[in-house]
Amino acid sequence: MHQTDNKTISSHRIVVLSCLTSATGATIAVPFHPPLAGKIMQRFRFLVLIFCLQSASLVLAQAQAQGSYIPGKFVHADLVTNDLSAATAFYGGLFGWEFDKRTDYAVIFAGDQDMGTIFQRDLPPDATRKPRWVAYMSVPDVAAAQQIVTNNGGGTVLAPRTVPDLGTLAIFTDAEGAVFGTIHLDGGDPEDYLAEPGEWIWIQLLSRDPVKAGDFYKQLAPYELLDNEHSERSGSYLLVSQDYARAGVLTIAAERTDVKPTWLPFVRVESVVEAIAKVQPLGGKVLFAPRPDMAEGKVAVLADPTGAAIGILEWQYEAPPREQLP
Repeated sequence: MHQTDNKTISSHRIVVLSCLTSATGATIAVPFHPPLAGKIMQRFRFLVLIFCLQSASLVLAQAQAQGSYIPGKFVHADLVTNDLSAATAFYGGLFGWEFDKRTDYAVIFAGDQDMGTIFQRDLPPDATRKPRWVAYMSVPDVAAAQQIVTNNGGGTVLAPRTVPDLGTLAIFTDAEGAVFGTIHLDGGDPEDYLAEPGEWIWIQLLSRDPVKAGDFYKQLAPYELLDNEHSERSGSYLLVSQDYARAGVLTIAAERTDVKPTWLPFVRVESVVEAIAKVQPLGGKVLFAPRPDMAEGKVAVLADPTGAAIGILEWQYEAPPREQLP
């Protein structure tokens, strides 16, 4: 996300996202957002943590680099929900997020970092649309991205539009139906650095055909699709640009017919155990509990009270302070 000097957010920031809560992959997913500070090999060590989560992930940094853009970096996230009050209470209690609340939306802050927006939208009775997080990757031209998506078998959920005080954005589905956004932020993209607790730290895509998915996203950003050689799980890949792993891509096991292609974001927490203990009292559920044989029990996937999935990660490796990063 991007940094703000204050919490005064224009009401024009509202974007009609009611059509975007597609049922694809809304129930079980895993991470998204880019503030990790390491180069590729440092990120590889992190990706060992994300091995066999049957979902998606993300990583975003916050400090704004005025006028500088990083195509392919995930730089913004929104939640669409049918219960704004329940969502803000849950995420505020879990991550310590604060909110600038309006009638039907709330802007999210982790300290002075703008983490995105929560929108309230009614859901149809047939459950074809469900609450979900949507992550946005940086692109030079959102309208051009729409044409690329269409030409490569994707679809448009929300056509390109300009949002005052934010930028130009759109929401699409890829060729497998996974929902994602593209955005060109006003003023530039966040720099790469290690996320603080409460900030987005990673994002991951679950796909039935990661190579084909990689080919799709390489049309939108200067990605390389690399084998995650440090993962113990086969079918694990990284989307890499500018020497940084921007996202992970995991193969959905053939027998997991209940899992749909999807993206999912992860938030950094100081303690997964302490975070998990808060989930049920706050009205949420644990979809994927910590396991000692997976990332040393430092990763989990949760659902908020409205059912939107989100990942949490306890990051214990040291990194240089933000002001010392290249």
